[in-house]
Amino acid sequence: MVVKIRKIHLIILTLIFSCQSKSIEPEEIIILEDQISKILEGQKLQCIDSLNSYVDIRFFQKYLLLTDRNRENHFDLYEISNSCKELLKFAKRGDGPDEFGMPFPINSSMENIKQGEGFSFKLFDVNLKKISEVQFINSTKPKTEVLTNQKMDPLLVGGFEINVLNSGNLIGKNHMEGKGNLFFFNPENREIKWVDFYPETENEPLPDKKALAYESFIDISENHGVIVQAMRFFNRINFYSFSGKLQKSITLGKPIEPDFSQDTKFFVPENVNFFFKGIVCGREYIFGLIDLPTENETPNFIILDYDGKFINGYQLDKEIIKFAIDEDNSIFYGTYYNPEKDGAEIYSYKF
Repeated sequence: MVVKIRKIHLIILTLIFSCQSKSIEPEEIIILEDQISKILEGQKLQCIDSLNSYVDIRFFQKYLLLTDRNRENHFDLYEISNSCKELLKFAKRGDGPDEFGMPFPINSSMENIKQGEGFSFKLFDVNLKKISEVQFINSTKPKTEVLTNQKMDPLLVGGFEINVLNSGNLIGKNHMEGKGNLFFFNPENREIKWVDFYPETENEPLPDKKALAYESFIDISENHGVIVQAMRFFNRINFYSFSGKLQKSITLGKPIEPDFSQDTKFFVPENVNFFFKGIVCGREYIFGLIDLPTENETPNFIILDYDGKFINGYQLDKEIIKFAIDEDNSIFYGTYYNPEKDGAEIYSYKF
C-alpha cells in the first residue's frame, strides 16, 4: 500500500509545473569522481595556424567552424575528413546588413541543405541583437550567403545565449539580469516564462550577483525532448523538459555550491570554483567538459546518456577551453591556448 501511495504521489508531481514553485524536487544523480580515470592524449591539427584568436569551436557533418574575435571576419571554416583544409573565412566585422558584431552559432539550428553539399545555420549576434540565417555551400568555390536577418525582440535585450526550437520559440539565459536558470520566449504573444533558480544555496547570493551565480551552458535535443544545462559555478547538470519541468539534476562528485553572498571587488569571488566549460547534446549522448577540484590541472571530458546515466569519463592531457564533438566518429575537438604562440591550437581526441 505504501508503494502504491508513493507512485500516485510521484505521478501527481509530474503533472504540476509552475515557474515560481520551489516545491518540486528533481531526481538526483551523483557521479563519483573516481569513475573519471582514463587519460586521453590529443593530436594537434597541423593544418590550423595558431596565429589566431579563436574563442569558440563547432562541428557539423565534416566541418569545423572556428570563431575568431580579432580578425576582419568572425569565422574560419575547415573541412575535416581524410585531410584538413581551410575552405573560407566569412561574417565580416561591422554593423551593415550582412555584417556582424559578436555572432555565436546556434547549435540546434544546424541543418543539411536540401540540394548539394553544405549546411545552413543561424547566428545569434549579441552586439547587434539579431538572428541571421546563413547558408554554406561547398562547391568548386565554397561560399556563404546570409539568407535572412531578424532583429531580436526588445524584451530579450540582455540575453547572452539563445536556442531556437522548431516551433519558433526561444530558450535562453541571462547571467547579468536573469530571473531564473533559463527562460522560454514565445515570439507570437511575446511572453517570457522564467524557470526558477536551482538549486537553492546555503548562502543566498547578493541580489546583483544571483543571476551570475547560476551562469551556465545550455544545449537542447528536440529528438529527446530535453534541455540540458551545465552549471559554471556548480558541479551540476540539470535536465529540463520543453515545458520547463526540472526532471533530473546530476552532480559530479560531492555537491559544491558557490558563495556569492559577500561583497567583493572581483566580478567572481576568489573562492568560487569554475566547473563546466561547455555541454553538447549529440544524437545519442550528452558530452560535457568540466574542471573538477582535484590535483589534476586539466579538465575532464564526460559522456552521459539521455537518462542521465554515466557512460564514460576521461582526463584530458591539455587545458582545453572549448570543444566540439564528431559523434559519428567518436572524436573530440578542443581549443588549447598556447601562451608561447599567443594563439589557439586545435587538438583532436579519439574516445
